[in-house]
Amino acid sequence: RSVRVWMKRDNGQYWPSIYHTMSSPCSCMCVNPETKRLSVGLDNGTVSEFILSEDYNKMTAVKSYQAHQSRVMMVLFVLEMEWLLSIGQDKYFTWHCSESGQRLGSYRISAGACGLQYPFRE
Repeated sequence: RSVRVWMKRDNGQYWPSIYHTMSSPCSCMCVNPETKRLSVGLDNGTVSEFILSEDYNKMTAVKSYQAHQSRVMMVLFVLEMEWLLSIGQDKYFTWHCSESGQRLGSYRISAGACGLQYPFRE
């Protein structure tokens, strides 16, 4: 039910930097190191987006999407397209625009999925 960020200190030990309680248990997450965007999938089908501060001591909520009817299995943020992709236990693949928050589409898959990858080519 929580998101925790641990930082490696100069002495080599890890210390908690952020502790954030979520509305439902977390099922998956992805971090974009360039934008410091953290996308968290929850058991209730919600995907929540946060921005991590420069020093990783604070996370600010940006958007939440009701992406699925049940557990989110995988989330992926595609910086080049500004898309947030997700698959859920409900057997749907969905994609949202992370700038506008609009749902761009969904596709029902015939079997459950547990992985997601998006190749981007120029």
